[in-house]
Amino acid sequence: MYKTLLHEWFEEIWNKGDGAAARRLMAPEALIHNLAQDGEDSVGVAAFLDFFEKFRSAFPDTRIDVHETASEGDLISGRWTFHATQTGDGLGFPPTNLPVSFEGMSFARIKEGRMVEGWNVWDAAGMRDQLGFTQSTPGSGLTVSELQFQRELNGARTADVEDGVQAEGASADLTVGDGRRRYSEQSRPEGGNRIREVRMVQRVK
Repeated sequence: MYKTLLHEWFEEIWNKGDGAAARRLMAPEALIHNLAQDGEDSVGVAAFLDFFEKFRSAFPDTRIDVHETASEGDLISGRWTFHATQTGDGLGFPPTNLPVSFEGMSFARIKEGRMVEGWNVWDAAGMRDQLGFTQSTPGSGLTVSELQFQRELNGARTADVEDGVQAEGASADLTVGDGRRRYSEQSRPEGGNRIREVRMVQRVK
């Protein structure tokens, strides 16, 4: 018997990996706010399971520890800590085999024993940093960290520190997690500034 629905949610779905439990614990058209890294909302069980399966395939050893919980009316809230190792590619890039740990909070509106609406606040930036990545400009996706790129760019100077103008077409092989991967750097003008993007091109054997 679980103390709260949040305890059951995190233990059965996330810790045990039982996605089918979502159909029992969620209302069919449940709305979950700020579910993914991009802050998009999720509507319905199928949409949640799509996110869940991708995220947990990246972190198959997921463990979420629920700390304090509180309730008021039909709302319940809880603070939790996420622990896992990224050994899968469900996040859209190869495994780094790096461990991550970050905190978050969840709120849920409960009706007839099921979640009908939920809110999540979690440290997505902290997770990316622990994986060796950082977010670049909006819509540009995951990028290798500035410090790591500049340190390991095979001695090539690709950035002017004073004015931020970036060289175009540079590339580097960087060690991330279990192997070396090739990244390419491009820059483009936007709003009077030069926007730098670094993307992984391929795994280096």
